[in-house]
Amino acid sequence: MQNKDPMLKIVAHHVGARGFGVSFNVPDAFRPEVAHVLYEADAECVERMRRDADSPLAQALSEKYVLPYCLGRKRSSASLNITANSYASSLFPPDPGFYQYYCEIPIDTAIYDVAYREMLEVSRKADVEVHSLDELFAEGKIPLATLPDFLSLDTQGYELEILEGAKNALSQGVLGIVSEVEMIPMYSGQPLLGDILNFMTRQGFIFAGFTAIYEISPHRAPIGFRARAFPGFGDALFLRDLATLTGERLPADRLYVMAAKLAFIAVCFGHIEYGLKAMGAARGVRDCVTPELHSRLKTMKYVQFLEEMERLVDRPDGVFPPLYAMPDEARPAGDSRTSWYDKYHQAALKHFNEVAAAAGSAPAAADGLRRIAKAAARRIPGANSLRFSRFARTVRRLLEPNAVSPEMPDTPASISSPAVLAPHPWAGIPQRTDFEKLLDDWGFTGLARLVRQRRLVAERYVRTLEPVMYRAGSEVHLPRSNDPRSQQ
Repeated sequence: MQNKDPMLKIVAHHVGARGFGVSFNVPDAFRPEVAHVLYEADAECVERMRRDADSPLAQALSEKYVLPYCLGRKRSSASLNITANSYASSLFPPDPGFYQYYCEIPIDTAIYDVAYREMLEVSRKADVEVHSLDELFAEGKIPLATLPDFLSLDTQGYELEILEGAKNALSQGVLGIVSEVEMIPMYSGQPLLGDILNFMTRQGFIFAGFTAIYEISPHRAPIGFRARAFPGFGDALFLRDLATLTGERLPADRLYVMAAKLAFIAVCFGHIEYGLKAMGAARGVRDCVTPELHSRLKTMKYVQFLEEMERLVDRPDGVFPPLYAMPDEARPAGDSRTSWYDKYHQAALKHFNEVAAAAGSAPAAADGLRRIAKAAARRIPGANSLRFSRFARTVRRLLEPNAVSPEMPDTPASISSPAVLAPHPWAGIPQRTDFEKLLDDWGFTGLARLVRQRRLVAERYVRTLEPVMYRAGSEVHLPRSNDPRSQQ
């Protein structure tokens, strides 16, 4: 069921959304709370999209509106170059200098080469009327009478023109942007990555990385003679700088909702820490939010998810690595201070290597386990296949570099004692934390896997630090109320 509250719903506008391609995708639980407004300049494509409203891609967007508008800097007339690959159509003509390049792309398990000389051939031209996004809002031509929270642009080099025509929407509403960018001109006269970066910085957005990046090469070599190519184009993510929200003296209700939406958008793209920072800004005005808004917020699943995330991160047993601080060799002459790194790193690294050696199996045993795993995978003739498949999974888990032995007791090891005789400090590292379970439960499975991989690598090192290292100064922040080492 769609939530009809336009203030709390996350509104995403997608320009160049041919075939219902969008950049803001959320897990199933949140889909009814996202409304998509799609713009397509090619009138024939718009009619086809409207006929295909029941296709799987269209159905993946719970609430959607398809608009036949070509967006740009201001109202004008223009000619749309529709190319052989219609997804490469642009208001800019193709740059012949780009014809020499090709791009290698994976599709499922296949690898294909895309030749741009063929793909960028102009098949026909279509006359279009150009509108600015701000103009369409001012004239009431947008189905939802609320500014977008998210904006994505896939317009083949015309992105900066569209952003210039959306300055009011950017300053008053937009919290996240994904824009196609080129590093090498694909179209004649188009702006490049640097132009987009400069513009977005001036508008109060932080470059948050690429959601996709593609390499191109001017020479097509056979398989087996390929390695790195040139970064040619990709999709750049920008998130609203929180300072532009908190510094505007917005009403508490408005600030809270915008900060919460920014937090959710950030998490959807994997930026959990920035999402937590945004939730901190929301928490700062939570007591000033009207009871009526509090009641409405409780019905929104993305708010429920964010509040659960906040509760987990606020627990007192969070683990932080030591701060690297300033190494001695980088200090100016006369500065006699020393850093945690110079004082403890070598001893900590030595102990970590000892613990890692003790945690692993002997090489011969590991080789034996691998042979058994291979035999199980081949389903030894006459063996019970179900029993052996379970056994193979168990062996694979033991051989995974991130595996943690459940038999190791959760007590500290000492540098002065042989690691093989000491109780093992890695035993208390869980295979899945409550936060990772939260991510899994809400549908962020890939993000949960990334968090788990980073956690296991970092926490193993931190768990081998000696008590004296925990107390080595303000740059080490390791609150561990239930860890016996904190009591020593």
